[in-house]
Amino acid sequence: MLNSFPVLTEIIFNNTFVSPWEVLKCCLSHPSITSIVIQYAHVFAVHEPPSGEEIARIPLPLSTFLYVLTVWREHRLHYLGVPRTDHFAREAKWLAALVPNLAGTVKHLDLPMETIPLRHMSELSWPELRTLSIRGRYLSEAQVDSLPSFLSTLPQLQKLSVLISRRKPLSRPPALGRIASPSAKLSGLRALTVAYADPEDAIFSVDTTRLSHLSLRDWPRYYHDHTYDRRLASGWARPILRSAECLSILKRMDMPDLSSLEVVYLADVAGSDDDLLTFITDGFPRLAHLELHRYRADRGEDVDYVHIANLLKRAHSLCAVRLNLDFHDDHGPYCIAAAVREAYWSTFRDQRGPEIVGIMDACPSLEYVELLYHGQDASRWPRFKTLRYPEPRFSDSLDPDLR
Repeated sequence: MLNSFPVLTEIIFNNTFVSPWEVLKCCLSHPSITSIVIQYAHVFAVHEPPSGEEIARIPLPLSTFLYVLTVWREHRLHYLGVPRTDHFAREAKWLAALVPNLAGTVKHLDLPMETIPLRHMSELSWPELRTLSIRGRYLSEAQVDSLPSFLSTLPQLQKLSVLISRRKPLSRPPALGRIASPSAKLSGLRALTVAYADPEDAIFSVDTTRLSHLSLRDWPRYYHDHTYDRRLASGWARPILRSAECLSILKRMDMPDLSSLEVVYLADVAGSDDDLLTFITDGFPRLAHLELHRYRADRGEDVDYVHIANLLKRAHSLCAVRLNLDFHDDHGPYCIAAAVREAYWSTFRDQRGPEIVGIMDACPSLEYVELLYHGQDASRWPRFKTLRYPEPRFSDSLDPDLR
């Protein structure tokens, strides 16, 4: 069948009921296919892999292999009736058989932390690897030690995303460790994303002079534990950065070309993050895109969003801004009370958004400000355009973008 598509270069596989090995063999028999994307993280959970010898007989000349999952995959496994331990055991067998055979050709990898064969991968050479995304959670302390070992072998990596969560304890294992002289490691980075970063991680001391994007974020999103219905809280560990810790990381890094920044942090009291916000607005002259998630340590504190907007408007290079300011009157995610949602929506749409974008209109290049809104089922980013645009300046896509 695939021979009828002579220019086919990518296959996206999202069928749970077909043996993934049969699909993979079919794809790999087509010489022009260099990219395979598996969109359901439970595909390998319900099928046993073939023998290692059978896999070894099939060439894997892929440039892209993405095994895409969501942070909620364990919930989905529960609904499928697949025991978590069985799932991880099967998935680990699949990835141990497949991934090392990609070492010579693959440029883009997206793999789950729970089952990635890091120890074996760290013993191989990955000369073409440019983009690496690892997400999931640690299952053992051995994985914590294996990740720095693997990353230290990738000096040519350009884009790195490490989204790893923990149940307990509330620790922040460093991605690259705490070595003294990491200058030769990860020296070519253009984009870096780290969830619940360790401020002492050596990854923030590598050569970042070519970095254009940095994200110091959360995984899962911190707001999932501030739900309207507390019974729906995520239950994940939340070692969120304090604003001072976030500032210390930014000060360690030399990023003259930074154009995109995401920071997620906890403000101890009102005004305690002024130094951080001032450093962001004054320290990155090419910053065009800013995403800010600011949470209150004091849940009874009112958010002085006017003060925050006045600080941010100093960044004259900004083109697009996303703000999650953890407003004191926000009902939070998963609010089933329609009257509560409607009352807050009116304030959000008609007062708060226009007021913030009106202040930040002082940024000469700014196109819009997006504010996080928690709907009943999902959160999204309604957009408020600056005053230089004609009406209507408000738009709201119902499609969530949780990134």
